[in-house]
Amino acid sequence: MNRPSHFPRRSGQTSALNTAIASAVALALVACATPPVASVHRDADPRMLHAQAGTSSVATTTTPATLATTPGTTTTGAQPLPEDEQGPRPRIRRGSGQVINREAASAPPPVLPATGGGATFNFEGESLHAVVKAILGDMLGQNYVIAPGVQGTVTLGTPKPVSPAEALNLLEMVLGWNNARLIYSGGRYNIVPADQALASGAVAPRTGAPSLARGYEVRTVPLRYISASEMEKVLKPYARPNAVVNVDNARNIISIAGTRTELENYLRTIEIFDVDWLSGMSVGVFPLTSGKANKVVADLEKVFGEQSKSPVAGMFRFMPLDGANAVLVITPQASYLDDIQEWLDRIDSAGGDIQLYSYELKYIKAKDLADRLSEVFGSGRGGNGGSTGAPSLMPGLESVELQDGANGSTADIKGSGDTGTGSTGTTGSGGEMSLGARQSGNAAVTLDVNGDRVGVSAVEETNSLLVRSTPSAWKSIKDVIARLDVMPMQVHIEAQVATVQLKGDLSYGVNWYFERAVTDAGLPSAVGRTTWSQLAGSVAGATGNPAGISPGMAWTFLGRNAAAVISALDQVTDVQLLQTPSVVVRNNAEATFNVGSRIPISSVTVNPNAGTTNTISQVQYLDTGTILKVRPRISKDGMVFLDIVQEISAPTGTPDANGNVRIDTRKLKTEAAVQSGDTVMLAGLIDDGVTRGASGFPGLSRIPIIGGLFGRQGSATSRNETIILITPSVIRNPQEARDLTDEYGARFRALEPLQRKPRDPRK
Repeated sequence: MNRPSHFPRRSGQTSALNTAIASAVALALVACATPPVASVHRDADPRMLHAQAGTSSVATTTTPATLATTPGTTTTGAQPLPEDEQGPRPRIRRGSGQVINREAASAPPPVLPATGGGATFNFEGESLHAVVKAILGDMLGQNYVIAPGVQGTVTLGTPKPVSPAEALNLLEMVLGWNNARLIYSGGRYNIVPADQALASGAVAPRTGAPSLARGYEVRTVPLRYISASEMEKVLKPYARPNAVVNVDNARNIISIAGTRTELENYLRTIEIFDVDWLSGMSVGVFPLTSGKANKVVADLEKVFGEQSKSPVAGMFRFMPLDGANAVLVITPQASYLDDIQEWLDRIDSAGGDIQLYSYELKYIKAKDLADRLSEVFGSGRGGNGGSTGAPSLMPGLESVELQDGANGSTADIKGSGDTGTGSTGTTGSGGEMSLGARQSGNAAVTLDVNGDRVGVSAVEETNSLLVRSTPSAWKSIKDVIARLDVMPMQVHIEAQVATVQLKGDLSYGVNWYFERAVTDAGLPSAVGRTTWSQLAGSVAGATGNPAGISPGMAWTFLGRNAAAVISALDQVTDVQLLQTPSVVVRNNAEATFNVGSRIPISSVTVNPNAGTTNTISQVQYLDTGTILKVRPRISKDGMVFLDIVQEISAPTGTPDANGNVRIDTRKLKTEAAVQSGDTVMLAGLIDDGVTRGASGFPGLSRIPIIGGLFGRQGSATSRNETIILITPSVIRNPQEARDLTDEYGARFRALEPLQRKPRDPRK
């Protein structure tokens, strides 16, 4: 059964409709696509942005670890750690230096309260009983009891009247001299022998101010910072015998007994010495690299210990930390810790066994540093530190490399340009900038440091040094490393090459054609023409004109057997060119900047078979364009010394029979000293020329004014100006490099996408 013919047509229409819809969707998606945006990362460590070039890297501190070595030597190993985890390093906590309560120590002594009334006393060898009766009974009106064992005589005089409180204080003092105590109990004063005061059962520990004491009492004082036993040692020189009643280290309390005046003095002494002793003391923990902690502490005790008999004896407390191989130092003077650290460094580096140290370098190459160390200390080289290079030749000669291959022998001339060989119509492979052959970065040297034999090995993989030496030799080597392993400075060099070309060319004259020359010149035939009847004019360009018609403005006159063409041309060319190559290069390193084309030059062509077109040619590639080579050297004051080669070249003209073209070159090679940030002129060239000429009928073409009717007159002027400027800028830290990138991002059109924010696809 045949299908109706309209079904296929509907299918074709549907297919076309689907295709159109798909195309429209694709165009819409393309229109909505986000254009690519250049990316500038800012992921560097912020702590390193302001690290100044020329500053030393942080020395890697080593952690000794016993290694298996030959008998008789103890070798330790160390692994370099990240900068924030290096250890062990000295840890110092400087205290306030306040070991007593200065405010309490400088306070004036308490004064007895003034009371009404007063009396004078004059006792000369009077009995103790009579004095007690006169003060307690007669003056103060207090009840009292005197124990049988209390006896003595008193001599006392008070020319000035004394108050009742002062009289009671005098009585307590007199009783103390006679080994008796005044105890208030049961509403009366009991006077008992001193050795029976506590045993009488009438005295109990109390807290409170000593001004509330009535007679002989006991005060219990809780201590905050100092221990009770240490406070007992402090109080004994200032207290009466048996004044310290009890020392409770578990509760850290001390109980003292005495009269009101004595208690005031005792409590004041406790207040002076019960201070935060640890906050006042300075503590330092100093790790050792070679010596043993217990031996070093023994040596320090001989110099600074309590038995040293030195002016600072007892000012230090030393404790060996055998587990960490470190020395703990405690002193009340914070500045003494610096002196002790210097002594520890001297003792620790004065001797010791041979050890193995590792030092991870930051900036300089390990092999280069090993070479510098060998130059400083003298060495014998070992390992594979040597390198191979090209053989030296006499000046002016070029090396030739001969190679045998499957296609025959080839010769490669090692000149300034890359070369290649091939048959007719082929060229050598294009050359490219090369980093040069990679040399081995491992090296091993043996040094003589202060009479010690030191082995140094450079490890290229981790850019580290392995040093096997004594601690004293290692210290000398570290001093050299700290001076050499510094952040290198960089230079941003911007060269400006400005070129101006001005050209003017004026020519005018008359060309005459006679007989057959009319048609030979491509003009219409003059056959049958009787007069000068045809006149034509034209304004022609520089190219594409008929034969005999010069560019410019031309008038043609046709006669019976001759023709005249009058032409005039005025050409003016104005070319202004500014090229600004920029490059960033490390101090004392060479940088090459090349933007241009490689032009093939056929240097040698050989036809081995006569009569055939099969030739063998050698092609040399020459770099053209903008080429900048520079090697800077930076001084401390910002002066930049430059070895610079600047070349601007371009092919001009038409190729010759061998396909070679002329290359116009402006090249500069010089050495200069420029202050960082200044622009100076390195070279300049002004080429100014005028050319005049005439051609035509001899004699007649030289007639002034009308000479142009019998020939052509021409004049040409040209002026070429070239100036080369250079601006070096020293980059001392990564932040300056960032600023330079942002500056060029604003100046370069190629970096304009950096200034635009990418469009949010959700909007």
